[in-house]
Amino acid sequence: MISATVVAPVVVPKVPFRGIEPFRFVDQRIFFARNEETQKLLRLATLYRGVLFYGDSGSGKSSVINAGLIPAAMEEGFAPERLRVQPRRGEEIILERISTTVEGKAPYLPSFFVDNDDAARVLLSTESFMDRIVAINRDPQNQTPFLIFDQFEEFVTLFEEAPRKEGELEEAVEAQESILRMLVSLMRDARLRVKLLLVFREDYLAKLSKLFVLCPDLPDHYLRITAPDVSSLPDIIRGPFEKFPGHFGKELSRGLTDNLTKAIKERSEGNRINLSEVQIACLKLWQSDDPNLLFKEKGVQGLLEDYLSDSLKQLPGDLQDAAVALLSRMVTPSGTRNIVSEYDLISQINEDEGLPEDKLKAALQALVQDTKLVRRERRYETYFYDIVSEFLVPWIMGKKAERLAEASRRELEAAEGVKRRRAYRLTIVSLVIAIAIGLTALWSYRNKTVSALAQDEVKHANLLRAEAESAASGAKGEAMEAEKARLDAVTRQQLADQNLKQSTENNLLAMQAKEKELQTVKARAEKAEQDLQKVSTELTKALKGKSDVEKDRDFHRDGKNKAEQEALDWRRKYNLALRRQQTTP
Repeated sequence: MISATVVAPVVVPKVPFRGIEPFRFVDQRIFFARNEETQKLLRLATLYRGVLFYGDSGSGKSSVINAGLIPAAMEEGFAPERLRVQPRRGEEIILERISTTVEGKAPYLPSFFVDNDDAARVLLSTESFMDRIVAINRDPQNQTPFLIFDQFEEFVTLFEEAPRKEGELEEAVEAQESILRMLVSLMRDARLRVKLLLVFREDYLAKLSKLFVLCPDLPDHYLRITAPDVSSLPDIIRGPFEKFPGHFGKELSRGLTDNLTKAIKERSEGNRINLSEVQIACLKLWQSDDPNLLFKEKGVQGLLEDYLSDSLKQLPGDLQDAAVALLSRMVTPSGTRNIVSEYDLISQINEDEGLPEDKLKAALQALVQDTKLVRRERRYETYFYDIVSEFLVPWIMGKKAERLAEASRRELEAAEGVKRRRAYRLTIVSLVIAIAIGLTALWSYRNKTVSALAQDEVKHANLLRAEAESAASGAKGEAMEAEKARLDAVTRQQLADQNLKQSTENNLLAMQAKEKELQTVKARAEKAEQDLQKVSTELTKALKGKSDVEKDRDFHRDGKNKAEQEALDWRRKYNLALRRQQTTP
């Protein structure tokens, strides 16, 4: 139960100006020149269930809500809750806690919708959110919830304009319809004690027709905020110092305030001031040891450029060029803000300029979180980026021009380098040619000087060549005679080889004939030996017989002798034939 908003007193910040960042709840004591808008908005919220609060980007909506309306609503007994919407079924409502510290952390303002008081962010479904509202209204001692839907253009951008993956369209439509039903119920149910404030950029007013059809009176309950008039400048500049004298140590003098007011008035359009420009210029002057001298040297434009340049210098050196490239894509060639998706930013610069994707992503994150020069807006699953204020456009275009000039200078230097290298090569070639010409001239002169000697040498060489040719001719004749002799020798050798072959064949045939004859003689000798043996046997038998045998003994002895003689003859013939065979080659 929240019956009374009890918050510790808000301390005065140590720095009197916010620069490019919007005012926070803790900055309420240094927030000036917006009391009229704050009171009008509070009166509308008191009179009506639902109120629209819109204006151009950079007109100061967030600062009025954080540092003006929320403290004023708390004084009136409301319990403010800062909310966002998203296209996730079951988590359509985002509760963003309101910090009471300069660090943006706990402690936070009390909330009906949290169980853990240290939670900085809570997700709720539309059904559970409505259940909490009903439960709050059951206890009359509870304060009236003041539901502030900040950046309500996301009801359109996240649900209708953002690209989606396949199958996610149905979820987005269901989430949007659920949020629409919840808002209509909160508007129409008279039993509920609740206040609604829808805060969005003016260019999305016509795109909320779905809600206006169901709540036709809602468009009549609105406050359109514009930039403050130049007459509010002294209050904005001097307000912190006059309200808390001595708290900030040093302050901007009245004379400097007058000069600054005059300079800002001269650069204003329609007598309206750019709040971001005023806060940046005041912050730079307050931080200076000699603000009067600084303003004299720089002027408003110089202060703004220094502030933005200092913001870029906060980034690592290797990210600064990538940051300028990213900022350049967020401004159109005609000098207007350009809302670009993360994919288009990264891919186009990577393709056109060759900068690495990881470096571009790091620079983009630093521009959002560190420098605060860029705002990130999620449209479903895609992030879109744009610069936080129109006043950045001239500075970004200047940086873009400087970057292009630097790129042109580098290209020119590269071209000059190529020219210098070509000139150097041409000089070298010319020198080589000159040396060649000189050597040629020297060679020609030398040739003329030794011309006579050369001619004598040529004549002598010709004589030697003639003698050599003659000797070569004689040698050629001798070589021919030698070749002829060689051919004759080869012929004779071939004939001798043929005769030797024929002689060898004849000898072989003779040897074969003699061998045959020898075999014949040997056979006859062996036959004679056999016959002799036979006669000897018969003779031996006869000698053992009778006397008549004796008569014939002489006859047989003569026969024996005859046979022996015949055997001896054949033995001599055989030995003779054998000797002839052995002596024949």
